[in-house]
Amino acid sequence: MHVQLEKLETECPQMKAFIHKNRELFEQPIIKQFLNDPGARSVFIRSICQPSEENQKQLNRMFKSFYANVQLTAYLSKSLHWTAVDYDQKRRKTGEDQPLILDNLLGSGTPYYEDYGHVFESEDVTSWSADPKLSEALKKLTPSQQQILIGYYKHGQSNKEIAEQMKVSQQAVSRMRLLTIRHLRKVMDEGERDV
Repeated sequence: MHVQLEKLETECPQMKAFIHKNRELFEQPIIKQFLNDPGARSVFIRSICQPSEENQKQLNRMFKSFYANVQLTAYLSKSLHWTAVDYDQKRRKTGEDQPLILDNLLGSGTPYYEDYGHVFESEDVTSWSADPKLSEALKKLTPSQQQILIGYYKHGQSNKEIAEQMKVSQQAVSRMRLLTIRHLRKVMDEGERDV
């Protein structure tokens, strides 16, 4: 910007006086950015070297437009950033609240079933696992808990669809499913400790 100021000072005596009187103005990042645009610089030079009401109005209009554009860009940038952060937090929370328990049932790092298709062929949830402890835990689930698991995991139904079938609230279905999953996970964790 220093080189640009020296060049601006040579435009006319009024410009040199204006720059010396308002040196701190030219240190502002927004002014530097505004004067980097050749069109804006030309209007600025004209308004200082050939002062008139029309030149001043044109400079004001151009700066207001430029400033509004900068503010909009900053707003959109912040908005996109926080939208991405919010999306990431929701995605992580969903992953924590609705884990894919068959992906790593025994904590071995390898999937328990290579093909999930055959796991859910049966309406009998006890046949969904080859692990005896998990099968026993599935057997002890209430009919409502089993119906929710079958609807959600076998048929891919939403909480709303299951709630309509069972004639209960959507929140009740969601809560019961999450509690059931936590219970099954606890059974599996206890099974791992026994080994």
